Amino acid sequence: ELDTYLLQQDEAKKRDHRVLGPQLDLFVINDDIGKGLPLLTPKGTIIRNAILTYERKLEAEMGFSEVWTPNIAKSDIYKRTGHWDHYRDVMYAPFGIDNETYVLKPMNCPHHYMIYASRPRSYRDLPIRLSEPGTCYRYEKSGELGGLTRVRALTIDDSHILMREDQIHEEFDHCISMVRKMFAAFGLKDYFVRLSLNDPSDAVKYIADADTWKRAGETLETIIKDNELTYEAGRGEASFYGPKIDFMVRDAIGRLWQMSTLQLDLFMAKRLGLVYTDSDGKEKHPVILHRGLTGSIERTLGILIEHFAGAFPLWLAPVQVVIIPIAERHTEAARKAVESLRRAGIRTEADERNESMQSKIRDNTLQKVPYFGIIGDRETKDGTIAVRTRQGEDLKAMSLENFLIRIRNEIEHKL
Repeated sequence: ELDTYLLQQDEAKKRDHRVLGPQLDLFVINDDIGKGLPLLTPKGTIIRNAILTYERKLEAEMGFSEVWTPNIAKSDIYKRTGHWDHYRDVMYAPFGIDNETYVLKPMNCPHHYMIYASRPRSYRDLPIRLSEPGTCYRYEKSGELGGLTRVRALTIDDSHILMREDQIHEEFDHCISMVRKMFAAFGLKDYFVRLSLNDPSDAVKYIADADTWKRAGETLETIIKDNELTYEAGRGEASFYGPKIDFMVRDAIGRLWQMSTLQLDLFMAKRLGLVYTDSDGKEKHPVILHRGLTGSIERTLGILIEHFAGAFPLWLAPVQVVIIPIAERHTEAARKAVESLRRAGIRTEADERNESMQSKIRDNTLQKVPYFGIIGDRETKDGTIAVRTRQGEDLKAMSLENFLIRIRNEIEHKL
């Protein structure tokens, strides 16, 4: 066990995203901006956008509606929700605007609730699925900050589903399906869930009555079992407003990370006066499902850098193909190949430096580029490219069309 632990520690140093991130030009943390406030470079932003594009595709398939909300809100709304009492220690200091008190938003929930409350709702309208990759701000202590995995500005790929009680099981099933697809796309195959419950002995930390908590916890346990998820219970780990399902993921070297979260909230709608008109004409309070698909985009990026050791799968790689002309006379053919691949939506660059072919291959291998297309005299004459992978596999010369078929298939299937 000690040998395994030491090997894991050694491998973790090689995969440290705080080292690889700057080496691969993915993100910057600059003291002039502030601790815990990462800046994503163009390459890092490409990965972020690729993740969000895939998430939006999954959400579109499941009937989610994306919204946008501001990064500040009046402090009164957080007092009404209870966040002021339970999250005050991680909220930034209030500030005044026009004799009113505002705060940087620490979560997206209240903003989404106000969208729901903006018009009358019928039982026929439910479920209403609102999603937003919203940037939130939390004051994490300096000693707790760590690259991208613990930050003060985090983009939560958030959703709030407001629904009837009879829709709880189906909506959780949909969200679990989305999480499974997301993990598969990331190559994260080893995971279990933690059923985070309240601690009945702590009446201060949690709102609502014991019977409601018991019913909510039992409902989630049934959902977990019906979805055949391996799980363990965590007493005292619930949010103040409801129990949750936390997905615990093991990366390529066996380390455990908490990622996706699904929370069942039977209390907040009543607290805020959110209602819908039921089939009998009476007003009822919706149930709320809080869904964080990966948790935060920044944390996810940090985890994936370490999981893949910077060698992202093709669909996530910021540069997918580098075209390498062997000599200056091959530059024009290389530029045409780059133009064709870019038109096809492939992130492509040409390495036209005055260096040897082997030097260019070595440098781009260190940058973890998945494919190299080499063009010399024969390729220029035949209209082909000689393809190699970052693993050193020689795929020989092929037409640009056949190369496109290969990489499009790899991207589409998230290989």
